[in-house]
Amino acid sequence: MNSVQKRFFKRFSLNFFILSTLLLCWENLESFKNNAVSLEKVTLDYKYNHFTPIRTPSKKILFIDIDDQSLSQLGESLGPWPWSRDIIANTISYFQKDNPKIILLDLVLSENDKSAPEKDRTLAELVKQYSNISLAINFENYEITKKQRQPASQVPFSINIDHYKLTNSSRYQSFSKPFTELWESANLIHAINFSKDGDGLYRFLPLFFEYQGQIFPALTLQAVSNTLEKPRFLLNKNNLEIYDNEILKHNIRLDENLNFQLHYYENKNDFEKIPFHNLYQSIIDKKDTKHFFKDKIIILGSSASVLQDLKPTPVEKDYPGALLHGTAISNILTEDYLIYTPSYFKFLISLFFILLIYLTFTLSSNIFIKNTMPLIYMAFYTFLSFYLFKNYEIQTPLATPLLFGFLSYGDGLAYLTMVEARQRKKIMGTLTKYLSPQISDQLLEQGIDPTAEVGYKKELSILFSDVRDFASISETIKPEQVVAMLNFYLAKMTEIVFINKGTLDKFIGDSIMSFWGAPVEDQQHAFHCVLTGLTMKYRLIEINKYFSQNFNMSFQIGIGINTGEVIVGNIGSDQRLDYTVIGDNVNLASRLEGLTKKYGLEIIIGERTFQLVQSKILCRPVDLVQVKGKKVIIQIYEPLCLKSKASKRDFDLVDRYSTALELYRIGNFQEALKMFSSLDQDFNDNPSRIMKDRCLILLAKNTDDWTGIFKFTSK
Repeated sequence: MNSVQKRFFKRFSLNFFILSTLLLCWENLESFKNNAVSLEKVTLDYKYNHFTPIRTPSKKILFIDIDDQSLSQLGESLGPWPWSRDIIANTISYFQKDNPKIILLDLVLSENDKSAPEKDRTLAELVKQYSNISLAINFENYEITKKQRQPASQVPFSINIDHYKLTNSSRYQSFSKPFTELWESANLIHAINFSKDGDGLYRFLPLFFEYQGQIFPALTLQAVSNTLEKPRFLLNKNNLEIYDNEILKHNIRLDENLNFQLHYYENKNDFEKIPFHNLYQSIIDKKDTKHFFKDKIIILGSSASVLQDLKPTPVEKDYPGALLHGTAISNILTEDYLIYTPSYFKFLISLFFILLIYLTFTLSSNIFIKNTMPLIYMAFYTFLSFYLFKNYEIQTPLATPLLFGFLSYGDGLAYLTMVEARQRKKIMGTLTKYLSPQISDQLLEQGIDPTAEVGYKKELSILFSDVRDFASISETIKPEQVVAMLNFYLAKMTEIVFINKGTLDKFIGDSIMSFWGAPVEDQQHAFHCVLTGLTMKYRLIEINKYFSQNFNMSFQIGIGINTGEVIVGNIGSDQRLDYTVIGDNVNLASRLEGLTKKYGLEIIIGERTFQLVQSKILCRPVDLVQVKGKKVIIQIYEPLCLKSKASKRDFDLVDRYSTALELYRIGNFQEALKMFSSLDQDFNDNPSRIMKDRCLILLAKNTDDWTGIFKFTSK
């Protein structure tokens, strides 16, 4: 761990403790906890709006909808709402032909029909006749009711829930019930109350109500229990267990307030629904029901706006209250519950985000990784949360982990910005003494600090280029022209070095020294180095056109390239440092540049360089030589072009020259002479011409000690 990482670790250890403490408060202190719950509800709402799992509600549930169209179409014949009680009676009689499982009224019917009391009695007698009709009551809060307080003894059919501890709550002080005759005829009752969330949305509903020390079922629980023969209820912590003949049939998860969280369906129109005006027409026409209502759970309710039973929900602004009950009934009957992760999961995943993000800032030396990986972590978790919700109906906490993830990320970025700005200023002040701004920026982007490097060995590729006879050129033109030409040339060549990921070491008069593979890592350093040499060769043609037009002269250059292990580091004094390379392989690159003039070539590369580039670049062997001051024998090559762009003529030159060179090496100078002569004639090739002249000389000498190696005695 370097000094920067140690500073990060010290800072982030403290901030990790602070954020962890804040997270504990967020999860446990009531004032914070409510905010956390609210945020999670918002993210869950978003999931329901955009990623609702595709399911189908239970086909056992049928919604008879007194909708706006029914009120409009039947208004002329039946009059305004409330309609005559015989309309409800006829509807129930029509259902009873098929023996439905239960008929649940989502209407209280509290007012008598004073104009036709006999019709009230007809409905009451019908309700008394059937045991599968459940009437609605509505518990009321004392703050909003003016009715005299009514005792629980007036509410029949209370239920018992084992292990439920009565709270003696005074939340409800009274209740609305059907008119007297109907109420006295009831066999089943249910409450149709809803509870809305703090933001006014309906996300849950109670399954039972406590009223003056007794428990009464909600519409949903009454519907579910009537699908069983002998239902029994037991509260096991936050789970309501429903047994039938002592066999567990439903295990319903409730929240901490003992409410049932609704698991919405993608489209409310997926519920089986019959508009009341269509049903009424079937009743008038005495259409055969064809057992359509058999074993159905029928909810008689309304989606009409004037009847004010539309509720705002996360999935729709105006959702019929009857279908909220239908959603809950379907959830329970089909065991279609949203699966919640354990309560501690939110804390653990949030803590994990804090730790992971701080570790990324601490351990990574790459600025790009520090900036992007935390966002990738959070994006992946967000995707996973939506994926699990959509495909597996699993609700994972999202708001709190992302909140603390972004807090950690923001803290890390703020500190990183401050530290990096200070460090960048310091490093740039040093780097600009010996490196170009482009290379400096590249190193800083990768988090590399060459100023801290004291020296190491590494295989690199080194390029030397030199303008031939530059001293003679400079003597024939004005000094300012010399400077202008040289600056123009060096700028163009330096641009090529940088484009091909090279490091410009130094200018030595008209010479350029550059290398590849450090300080920026480059696995293809040899290829990029040779490609630079070839590009310099081609670019020189354009440069010479400019020189010819403006200075009436041109440059000729030689380029030597070698690959091998060198020493890399900051070399110099306290007053001046150079980030450079030294070693035999650097000197050899310089010697190879000198050989270009001997062979009339523009580029010569060493044997190791050839080995690394031969798959991509067409090269021809030039000679086997021993340069002055070196004992090592090396094979030198000329790179011609990229193999992908090589012509048949290029390949022909390489093949024929290679054959001639092999004859030359084994001492068959006569045959080698013929081939080199032919190559010179066909290609006007400088190396072939030189080798031809060398064969003539060797033919005139005693060559008993011939080794095939040409030794140079000068640079």
